[in-house]
Amino acid sequence: MYKKDIIDAIAASTGVTKSDTEFMLNEFIQVISDALVRGDAVHLPRLGQLYGTTVEGHDAFIPTGDEVHRAAHKRVWFRPAKELKDRLNSSGTTT
Repeated sequence: MYKKDIIDAIAASTGVTKSDTEFMLNEFIQVISDALVRGDAVHLPRLGQLYGTTVEGHDAFIPTGDEVHRAAHKRVWFRPAKELKDRLNSSGTTT
């Protein structure tokens, strides 16, 4: 599902125009991004939690067998809510 599909689905189910829906979705994404950059976790009931962690710099091996140094960096993680996991596991479909 792409951003356009999300906008179409929300606009159809709420009766809000697609342009207003796109504006709200863009603002939603910006608020979440800003919170993660500040180091805050984002809790979305029934969906899950987004949070950032710092990965320390370390040496790693690449497929050629060479060793490279990976600099410290930040990573975003998603922890699904129990309700979402239950829905996924009861859907009866496999991918």
